Amino acid sequence: MAIVMAWPLEHAFWYIPRMPRFHYAFLIENPRELDPQLDFQGATLARVEVASEPARARLEEELGSIPLHTVEVDGHMFAVMVEVETEDENEAPLIGFHQAALSLAPYSLIVTEREMMDFSRHRPEVLPHYLLIDHEANPPTVDFRYQHGASLLRLNVGDESVARVKRFNDEVVRRIAVLYPPSLLRVGEERCPLALRIARAAHWYSEAEGQTDATMAFVCYWIGLEALVLKSSTSSGKRQSLVSRLSALGRVHDAHSDWGEGVGDLWDKRSDVVHEGAGAAHFGVLPDIGAGDLNDVKYLFFIALLYAVEHHARGIPLEELWHPRQLDAYVPEVVVSLNGFPALMQALMLRRDRVPRDRAGR
Repeated sequence: MAIVMAWPLEHAFWYIPRMPRFHYAFLIENPRELDPQLDFQGATLARVEVASEPARARLEEELGSIPLHTVEVDGHMFAVMVEVETEDENEAPLIGFHQAALSLAPYSLIVTEREMMDFSRHRPEVLPHYLLIDHEANPPTVDFRYQHGASLLRLNVGDESVARVKRFNDEVVRRIAVLYPPSLLRVGEERCPLALRIARAAHWYSEAEGQTDATMAFVCYWIGLEALVLKSSTSSGKRQSLVSRLSALGRVHDAHSDWGEGVGDLWDKRSDVVHEGAGAAHFGVLPDIGAGDLNDVKYLFFIALLYAVEHHARGIPLEELWHPRQLDAYVPEVVVSLNGFPALMQALMLRRDRVPRDRAGR
């Protein structure tokens, strides 16, 4: 915030300018509402009527692949109104997007009252499409904008990057495929406890790969990792067991690595999410989980999965898997380094300002 002092000194005074205010109306997909409208501590959703065919055409163009009926209830749209005060106009939409998501979450508590049968699991969700409202203009103006928050990104561009991914698939994934428990691929075959853990780990890894939110992906990857490394849900000293086992396993793949502090930090973030309910990407109320944390957990997952399938192939039972005599004697057939691991990236500001087309469609 700028502070300006007038001159000469004998007439000095402090002037704190007002920061710019940005007014947004974020559209809602699958809105839920009551009649009369629900009031959360004096706040309600804004009811927006699309009053003309040109406006409706513009809305359909803006929404693209999102069907118009998913944002309308009885001919009206609903929006979350947000006012952001900040000096950074590029940061303002992102702050507004997260505040809108935080404000909308309680509307998921509503149970739809109309008579119907519904198999869907849709929830009210803030769309990245919003109306930017300029109250300072004369007359006031409204125009569409688009703000997508932080996103996870795979950037596999260039010969070196593609070669690294191919090397990982050929050396690591194919090795896991050769040793994957055959009982998991045959209907009705009895599965030992270690094979079941491997199956559960693969399931949760697959679930994580389908998550776009970093926090939810982190939790799913971590569940898969714990399925491989911890003996049971009632085990004591889980944090210490994870730190000691994964640190030792990390040194097998890279003698210079030190995962002690890193695994402990990841465990603490996992605990924040699981025990304190820090989930969904709402600005300022979540643990700081990003692509770097996901890359670390994914790497630890893969070296743990390699360790598990190699020991399963040797007939080692789950109870013996992490015994020091197994871990100390372990020499992996495939060495996996963190530097050679295909990494995720994080795109923080994917923003589009729509430029209206002229009559010729240019």
